[in-house]
Amino acid sequence: MVPHLIRLASMMLSLVLWSAAGMAQTPFYAGKTITMIAGTKAGDVYDTYARLFAQHLPKYIPGNPNIIVQNIPGAGSMIAANHLYSVAAPEGLTIGAIFPALYFDQIVGRKEVQYDWAKFVWIGSPVTSNHLLNDVMSQPPEIVAKMKQSLGK
Repeated sequence: MVPHLIRLASMMLSLVLWSAAGMAQTPFYAGKTITMIAGTKAGDVYDTYARLFAQHLPKYIPGNPNIIVQNIPGAGSMIAANHLYSVAAPEGLTIGAIFPALYFDQIVGRKEVQYDWAKFVWIGSPVTSNHLLNDVMSQPPEIVAKMKQSLGK
């Protein structure tokens, strides 16, 4: 009976110490700065979204990090997407505000694409973009098939 109580007491003590150590850790984002890359010039709509999120998002992230907006305009925000994929460190301190239609450039095989759209982690969007597929019927059938495949349809 005594060995059982000692084992139970040591398990309880381990649990208390383990949870106390976990609570003592500072949040990852404390004292850090997140860079939000806006794929448009200052004043455009995705820049406005990025600045709105940069103002309000820190209070919802443990550690309340600073968020700054960096504009990397050009090529329908493809330059920003290429930067996010190829240059920005994958450390959780860079967020992109890029046009959601960029996946199409990868599907059609544009040589300027240096990213793999499927490897981006989508956090969310301030708007829905139903207008993206208005021009599908003017595309070659193989492109439409690739689009349907990428959408899981």
